[in-house]
Amino acid sequence: MVGRKLTQKYRWGKFSALLMVWIVATACFVTIYATVDYVVVLTFVLRMTLFTLYLVTLVISICMQLRKLPPLREVAWQIDKSEGFKGHLITLVERNKLVHLPYSKDLLNLVSERANQFKFLPFLKFWRRYLLYPLQVGYISIGMVALTLISPLRHNVSHLFNRNYFSLQVLPGDTELVIGDSLTIKVIPVGITPHKIYLWVDSIRYVLKPSDGFTFSLIPHREFTYRAQLADVSTPAYKVDLLVPPWVKRWSIECRYPTYTGLPPTLLDNPNLQLLVGTHVSISGVTNTSLAMVDFILGDEPHPAQVYGDSFTFDLIVDTSLNYGVVLHDINGLSSDTCFYSIYVYADEPPEISLLHPLYSQPIPEDARVRVISRLRDDYGVAKVLLISSCDTIELATFRNVTDTIYDYIWDLN
Repeated sequence: MVGRKLTQKYRWGKFSALLMVWIVATACFVTIYATVDYVVVLTFVLRMTLFTLYLVTLVISICMQLRKLPPLREVAWQIDKSEGFKGHLITLVERNKLVHLPYSKDLLNLVSERANQFKFLPFLKFWRRYLLYPLQVGYISIGMVALTLISPLRHNVSHLFNRNYFSLQVLPGDTELVIGDSLTIKVIPVGITPHKIYLWVDSIRYVLKPSDGFTFSLIPHREFTYRAQLADVSTPAYKVDLLVPPWVKRWSIECRYPTYTGLPPTLLDNPNLQLLVGTHVSISGVTNTSLAMVDFILGDEPHPAQVYGDSFTFDLIVDTSLNYGVVLHDINGLSSDTCFYSIYVYADEPPEISLLHPLYSQPIPEDARVRVISRLRDDYGVAKVLLISSCDTIELATFRNVTDTIYDYIWDLN
């Protein structure tokens, strides 16, 4: 009975010391793991690696504590140092060394009587040097575990062995985008609130922050794929296809001037024009794709153009300066933005004639042949020169494409 009581107290003390070792190691692991996983979401492999290190550390700590703890005989010896011989006998009794003759029963009874005087207080004093430090650290560790479990870090600890305890959703997923438009990618974490998420656009990695709502905006100029990644969770790769709206690759504008100007038709490649009033304009263009319809905006009203596959033509006669817009619609349903151009129209100035000879009030020569010298000016040329008198009208000459000239004519009055 005595041996069982002493052994029971000894085992409870040993259990308390080992319990404190387990609490300290577990508290350190929980705090370190939860904090690291809260700051940087760990992959499943790293989580298992940390847990393995924790188990190894726990086993080593338990072994070191067992080596540090005193044996049972030393506990019995410390019951009463003044009773050294009896204490030694108690130790021998506990080790079953005094159960055979020649040791007498009286000696054994004496040892047993002394053992019954063992109290809890000296036992606790003895264990203080072995339990005081573990107890203090244990209390601190218990507090750390409690704070961890009541804080947001408890979610990290509860998902230690869960491989996929969170997921990522990416918007808009696979999509089509008109080139030149902006695309906003949003990543939604489910089951976790990380400090950052990695977004891979082709082979380039971007870091998304909670302050930006885990969003990323860009204006793509080519097709690309993208995916989101956090720890060992990665979304599928989504593809963005770029749609190219119709646009004019080449302009061809034919200008046919009024007949009286005598100017030949010209071809221009600039849709912004400066033309003579009354000019007939044929605006043509070649686009990058097959067209379904082309609208010319004159004023506020659209006017359809003639469409031939990937080209179009629109005719008009300009009388005043104007701005016109062009809207292209391809066979895929895409439309271009309205592009505006200008046509500046200037008027044809009237011709000017200056009579240089004869001057006013000069007499007619005897042979009735009058020399007429005049200066002719026009911004495009003189189509016809007429000499008009009271008795007749004479067509003198034509000076096409001549804007300034001296005309000498002999007028025969006979």
